Amino acid sequence: MHDDISSINQVISRVFDNIHPDEIEKAVTLSDEWKKILSRIHSADPSKNSHEGENMASHSRVVDLKNNMLLVEADHPGWINLIQFHKSYILKGLQMKFPDLKIKSLAFKLRGQGRDLVDVPIEDPAQIRRRMEEQLEKQEQADRQAGIDLPQKPVSSSQNELPDSLKAIFKSWEDEK
Repeated sequence: MHDDISSINQVISRVFDNIHPDEIEKAVTLSDEWKKILSRIHSADPSKNSHEGENMASHSRVVDLKNNMLLVEADHPGWINLIQFHKSYILKGLQMKFPDLKIKSLAFKLRGQGRDLVDVPIEDPAQIRRRMEEQLEKQEQADRQAGIDLPQKPVSSSQNELPDSLKAIFKSWEDEK
């Protein structure tokens, strides 16, 4: 038993030996800056004292940076749409703060969902849902063909509904039209 613990410790040590402290610091700084940039976003309606950006920051997080694309995870498709709406502002802020990272685009994934990047344009939530269901079905088929059989999780009706804070934001956009 003691040998097992020692080998696990060795594995963990090797993993952390390969992580450079400056990379960790850069990741923390990028994550902090993501929250700052989003927090500066306010509602398009100046009469409302909106915390739109702070809400986006609290419902999303930076997950990875690959090929000049920043992968962002959000807990609801509505937050992804809202962040996409402000994409150019967010990218400019990130590019100004981190020119050496050469961030050119944002990609999104839902928290707890698949292994693929999901680039979600601003569109009807029903279209997003259909596309995600198709993507999930393809992934499940590929998993089954690979011999991976995952149990099905029931989807609660509360997962299909927009959070109240998102409903209010989308309602304010409708009122502006």
